[in-house]
Amino acid sequence: MARFLTANRAAVVVIDHPGDASIVQFSSSRTRDLQTVYNSGTVPLSNLSPITTWNSTVQKAVDTRISDIRFTLSQISTAALLQHQFTTPRFTSGLNTATYGIIGHGLGGTVANSLGLPTPSSSAVKFSINLSGSPPLLSSDVKNTPLFFFGRADFRREHDIHWPTTWLHLTGPATEFDLDDSAIFDMTDLPIVVELAKTQGGKKNIKARGLSGNAPAEGAHAVICFLKNIIKEHFGLDGQGRNLGDCIRMFSGVVPYPGYARKVQDNKII
Repeated sequence: MARFLTANRAAVVVIDHPGDASIVQFSSSRTRDLQTVYNSGTVPLSNLSPITTWNSTVQKAVDTRISDIRFTLSQISTAALLQHQFTTPRFTSGLNTATYGIIGHGLGGTVANSLGLPTPSSSAVKFSINLSGSPPLLSSDVKNTPLFFFGRADFRREHDIHWPTTWLHLTGPATEFDLDDSAIFDMTDLPIVVELAKTQGGKKNIKARGLSGNAPAEGAHAVICFLKNIIKEHFGLDGQGRNLGDCIRMFSGVVPYPGYARKVQDNKII
């Protein structure tokens, strides 16, 4: 998915969170020697089901991820780290992190929305995209940066513990699209990996948890279409690609939230 998102000259950084990943590999030198850390994860949260209670475990996981993201931004903004990690291409300066967009899945979507709310440390966020996750709970109106939520037929915003309340307090642009007949991992790389394993890897009987039985790879490509064009619009990027209006027409399984849909006019959501 990250490679698709770079098609319009966007720099995309994928972050692992060593605190709760089962396996994390750290590149220790230019020769790509890897230090591998194995653990069973320290945050007992399910990635197959939505959050049902916002407790200290959830808050710690969100805070840790935000800390990891801020650290990553501080590092990639310097040439030294990029020159150490990449010999080709040769970086002469750091990446511009003055503004950025953030996309997250599940709990990562919670983090994305958290960073998209108005605080001094979130002023650089141009947009946040939440793929099937809960938002933080709001108790008063806020002027959010452009916010996108991708739900599912069985997990639209009325099914979540926070979305019904939080949505009412968003005074900035907010849009929900729902992927019909889908499961939580249809919005990730997993459907495409499984499809490739079946068609090119000789594993015709392979199955994966968290996927629907209704063409999950097509759903993943639909989400990618939307993500690419949201990025292109908000960063003013050129390149080949389809606009959001085309994505809606091409992928009938992605629909605006019923009853509260924003209109698409001149290929822009209003």
